[in-house]
Amino acid sequence: MGEEKPYSEASERNRGPILDVLRLAFADRSKVLEIGSGTGQHAAHFARHLPGVIWQPSELQQNIAGYRKARMENGHDPRTGIVSLMLHTYVGTDLKQVRAIVEKPMKNYLQTYINQFRPMAAEGVVDPSSPEMQSLIEVVFEHYFEQSSLLGTPEKCAAVIERVTSAGVNDLACLLDFGLDYETTMEGLVRLAQLRHSVMPQFEQLGQGE
Repeated sequence: MGEEKPYSEASERNRGPILDVLRLAFADRSKVLEIGSGTGQHAAHFARHLPGVIWQPSELQQNIAGYRKARMENGHDPRTGIVSLMLHTYVGTDLKQVRAIVEKPMKNYLQTYINQFRPMAAEGVVDPSSPEMQSLIEVVFEHYFEQSSLLGTPEKCAAVIERVTSAGVNDLACLLDFGLDYETTMEGLVRLAQLRHSVMPQFEQLGQGE
């Protein structure tokens, strides 16, 4: 725990004016993904002043390290405390089949997410029929499917779990409701339960928080 907690003077200076804008922009929003979170100071400040918004910074390992250090500085055991990560989830037996099942629902889900920013952007920027938007959704889907989800076979998902637990995550929230039908979701739940059983020792070693 000898590393310095990340800090930026610029973040301290501009957080107030940015918050004033975000209060209006996110008045009817419940979830925000901050891309390029840097030191995490903005996420911490905005989350405190926007209690109705779930704020998710993107630099996982760096921000968890900062969280642990902050716990220590405030008199808590830095090894405790639950760090929960939400991941889109569907566990199947064949990777190509999983991709075929989740691709359209996930892309529709991502388009819906992007649509919330329509009032803040030019109409063409978020037009779902534009080539630029289709290209963006394709890139984002590939990122989620390959690196940032539990979409795939048990082996692929186990590798993702190993990576995020190595970064300091000790709890996973599996997002199942992204457009799959009921039968498909329930089939995936059976395999998810099996995966959970196989990876539980990793989480037990990390501790369960206070």
